[in-house]
Amino acid sequence: MRTTKGWNRIIIEKPFGRGTRTFRCLSENLKKMFSQEEIYRIDHYIGTEVVQNMLVLRFANTVFEPIWGREHVENVQIIFQESRGTEGRGGHFDSNGVVRDVMQNHCLQILAYFAMEPPVTLSPEDVSNEKTKLLRSIEPVREEDTVYGQYVASEFGPSYRDDKTVADDSKTATFCTCALKIKNRRWDGVPFIIKAGFALNEDLVEIRMTLKKPPGTLYKDIEENQLVIRILPDENIFFQIMNKVPDLNFKLALSKLEQRYDQQFQDKRIPQPYERLILQCMQGNMTHFVREQEIDAAWKVFDKILDNESIPVVEYPRGSEGPQEAFDLAAKYGVKLHRKSEIVP
Repeated sequence: MRTTKGWNRIIIEKPFGRGTRTFRCLSENLKKMFSQEEIYRIDHYIGTEVVQNMLVLRFANTVFEPIWGREHVENVQIIFQESRGTEGRGGHFDSNGVVRDVMQNHCLQILAYFAMEPPVTLSPEDVSNEKTKLLRSIEPVREEDTVYGQYVASEFGPSYRDDKTVADDSKTATFCTCALKIKNRRWDGVPFIIKAGFALNEDLVEIRMTLKKPPGTLYKDIEENQLVIRILPDENIFFQIMNKVPDLNFKLALSKLEQRYDQQFQDKRIPQPYERLILQCMQGNMTHFVREQEIDAAWKVFDKILDNESIPVVEYPRGSEGPQEAFDLAAKYGVKLHRKSEIVP
């Protein structure tokens, strides 16, 4: 109940509506009861340590800004996948699907922090304004740039439809890969591929930025440099580079410059995302909460493919890397879509 003494704060969990129209309806009704300063729209992935560090990585270091754009970047992948299925929440998930559940919120928020322009200050308004500008510059996802999938039974477990809370003929997507195009001076022409799904081969949330090969290279068969920002599991940031193998033969191999949180900060306890964000809400700090304008812009990116029955939902075995169609879509844009991640020693 709203009080006139002290302060009022309400935390709203995602998904915020089911699309642009329902979000605006929800937002207008909330504003009848609460002011904007009292509404905290929470996305717990913003509370993860690596996402909290994103702006520091980008704007407190000189080395990254010169390469952070279309002149040097070949492509960017945002990977969000879980090995577990949707059992236990099938009834909720079946009415939403993977785009509403993780892509419109978690994935686009990660993308916004990664690709936004430097804010004037670190105030909540300035950071949100830059995130919103980035989200508004993303073209709406097209049908032909979307792959939907639903997992079927395998030796790793039952199918999505085996859940008793899911309809036997459900066409809800538990997997989606789509290609995003950002139309601004920094990113125009760089494909952004988002892959998100459940009941896949591993638990992994990360960003992979692949750089262009050096022009006029002196060496054959070199691989592109990659900057990998791993959010889950085992928080890690590493830069993949080419190096000479230290032996009598002149052979090149990939190596990594990395920061592993469990090694560098082993004496620190990393706060849980909800722990951090609920504390910030109590303190009245809106820096890491999502403002209305961001959500409105994010829904517009996906409105055309939500509940679009003309996009086929292909099957993929539980525990696999997802449907082959996703890799084919990425290949259309010259992107080698992530498969199994290497084990970080």
